[in-house]
Amino acid sequence: MSSKVFAGSAIKQNAGKISNINDWSPTTKQRRWLLIAGSSHPPEKVHISMGRKREAKGEKSGKYLQGISLDLFNIERSVGHTLKNKIQNLEITKAEVANHITSFFQFCLENDFKPMLYYSGHGEMPTGNWCFTDGTIGVDEILEMVPEGMAYPTICSDACYSGTWADFCIRKGIDGFECLSACKPDQSAFDNRDNGGELTLYMTGNEKKLTKGRPVTEPLFSRGSQPDYPTVRIFGKVHYAEFIKYHTYDYRNILISQSIRDGYLAAVFASDQKYNSSEKLYWESAGYADFFQVYKSDVHCRKFIYSLKADESTKRFYAYSIEGFGDSQVVLKIDDPDDITWRNMAITSCTACKSKFYFVLSSGVPEFENREQVVLMNPTFSQSDNLSEKVADYYSKGFVITSMCYNKGKKKFLVVMTKTSESQESSLEQSISMSQ
Repeated sequence: MSSKVFAGSAIKQNAGKISNINDWSPTTKQRRWLLIAGSSHPPEKVHISMGRKREAKGEKSGKYLQGISLDLFNIERSVGHTLKNKIQNLEITKAEVANHITSFFQFCLENDFKPMLYYSGHGEMPTGNWCFTDGTIGVDEILEMVPEGMAYPTICSDACYSGTWADFCIRKGIDGFECLSACKPDQSAFDNRDNGGELTLYMTGNEKKLTKGRPVTEPLFSRGSQPDYPTVRIFGKVHYAEFIKYHTYDYRNILISQSIRDGYLAAVFASDQKYNSSEKLYWESAGYADFFQVYKSDVHCRKFIYSLKADESTKRFYAYSIEGFGDSQVVLKIDDPDDITWRNMAITSCTACKSKFYFVLSSGVPEFENREQVVLMNPTFSQSDNLSEKVADYYSKGFVITSMCYNKGKKKFLVVMTKTSESQESSLEQSISMSQ
């Protein structure tokens, strides 16, 4: 059995700073740098981070342009006389950039230089590919440009999702073909107020301008692997909507299950032919009132909640909605589940927060339509075995678990089971033990 290799933390490898580049990217050759700025407005078909928004077409001022200019200025000042060229054209095409890279590689081949490629700009989701006016350039394309006999390039990518490139390089295992990335594959790269990209600030010795003295995301470097240089969890944070979008961006997968506790998300993604082409929405809100305002807008657009969870520690609600999931829906806020009435609707999701239970009731969902349901709850926290026995009994009657939650205020687990011809296995005792 083989497992994928992932690039390790650049910080733990003492990698990234230009001042000690000989330590983390050693070479017997002189280096030459090519600096590349991405387009401010890549094609609409190219998915980019919600945090680094496109500028309007024709706009030549704003945070994107300011950040790119600062990044290239900082790098240019740090590399000094080893700079070969700087490409900063916000309307440059993919072909033009490819020509610049090819010419640069030929120059390095003829002069026996070690090529250093630096990029600052938008990264495509989920590839981390560099974004230009009419398309993107991927790390595999750069590898194909390398002429025979030239030293392989070291790539520095201050872009969202750039960890994908570092992972690609470590898996290739080509000596000298390395990548320093600004963040993990599912993260957005951060800019530091008016100072530019955080990876670039770290590279150029401007740690004092960084809030934590290092980037708030986890830079990766492909010389070392995760087991030897593990990333630090606190620097692996992602926004809920960004994370869900990253894992469902191409419509092949949907979020089929999620659990959120103390700011940590556990999610399961899988394909579902019924909803592959449906539009999805995913958002978090501060408190139930805020959640309900957004929810009313979604329902008006006929996008119904597929999964709803609340984090008891932060009191925030997390919703994942799908267009076409049923034909009507309501959300009930209830103190006692015994008070719930189904009418002609089915419970399709549930959660708990501040001693209240929240049920999503839907109609017109084929997998729930005209199916018998039961709501089970353990009387007290210590009587979880009693709940397990109830679940086992309903399993024997043809029911499966379709939703569950834990109410911290009441210290009670709640399980929704639906009758179906499909089978299911569970390890409820293990889940309860972990929650404790």
